[in-house]
Amino acid sequence: MGNAKLLIEFSLKRKISEHNNIFGSVTEKDIIQMLREMTGITLEKSQIEIPEIKTTGVYDIRIILLENLIVEIRLHILPEIISS
Repeated sequence: MGNAKLLIEFSLKRKISEHNNIFGSVTEKDIIQMLREMTGITLEKSQIEIPEIKTTGVYDIRIILLENLIVEIRLHILPEIISS
């Protein structure tokens, strides 16, 4: 039996330094909160495979819903625009 996969794209905005480094990092907790707000689904930290995210850019995140059902999220980290 093969693995079912689905790719979804989301974006998050973060305050950044002049070198595109974000203040802090994006963690499993941030992903869980984002998905809960958008879908109403609550996940566990153990279901999320996330790379270290400390700069703006595009990151692939794997969410294991069931043993053979994996959702891949393409997360875009965008700079937060602060108007003066």
